[in-house]
Amino acid sequence: MLSNNYSDTVSLLKKEEENTPAEVEETETKPSKLKRMLLPLIAIVIIAATAAGYYLYSSGFFAVQTAEGGVVARVNGEEIARTDLENFQNQLAAQQGLDFSTLDPDTQSLIQNQALNVLISQELLRQEVERVNILVSQEEVDSQLASIKSQFESDEIYQQELATQNMTEGDLRDQIVFDLRVQSYLSEQIDPQLLLVSEDEIEEFYRQSIGDGDDAPAIAEVRPQIEQLITQQKQQEQISFLIQQLQSVADIEILI
Repeated sequence: MLSNNYSDTVSLLKKEEENTPAEVEETETKPSKLKRMLLPLIAIVIIAATAAGYYLYSSGFFAVQTAEGGVVARVNGEEIARTDLENFQNQLAAQQGLDFSTLDPDTQSLIQNQALNVLISQELLRQEVERVNILVSQEEVDSQLASIKSQFESDEIYQQELATQNMTEGDLRDQIVFDLRVQSYLSEQIDPQLLLVSEDEIEEFYRQSIGDGDDAPAIAEVRPQIEQLITQQKQQEQISFLIQQLQSVADIEILI
């Protein structure tokens, strides 16, 4: 859904326009780049999984049962551990500047459901790339790992960030492999023709989200940002539909 909040939209567009790579480089601390390198795909899956999760809950596809020990869900027989859910829900809260343990029960439940939806979606995608045998080369993994490591001033700082994230380099390699395989799979599944943005869509977004405010930028000034936002929305819609399709034929048990 397109935003109707004028001030928020103008602020967002200005931020995207002003934050050039050089400016981001100056203001961002090095350790944060480990998260940033792995964030885009996760962010897309989070948005898609949230929509798909609502679809499943409302449609009754989730079989809710009593929790069994350290397992919070099963996806086609594959277990999702409670520790993984707890770690990820803490990460989601932290990304919003929140401490999960201090949140009220309703907010904790909301974040926990979102985290579980994402973990289920990731497991479905993992199973699907295994099924269709999506492969990535060692060179691709090495290149991505080298790119991540190059963002740190020293190997010591890189190792410190791994420790902060409770990861080993092997864990990071596994995450890179997963991300590359899913990216390759999604690139095959997403129809690029459905990502094309028309002039009418750009103008409609501009009218609805920006309009004729006194400080409104001219449409020509924000056209690239609007086109990018609409493209991302269309991409997320396709991924959400894909996840819904995977979930609709999966055997999913929720154990919490």
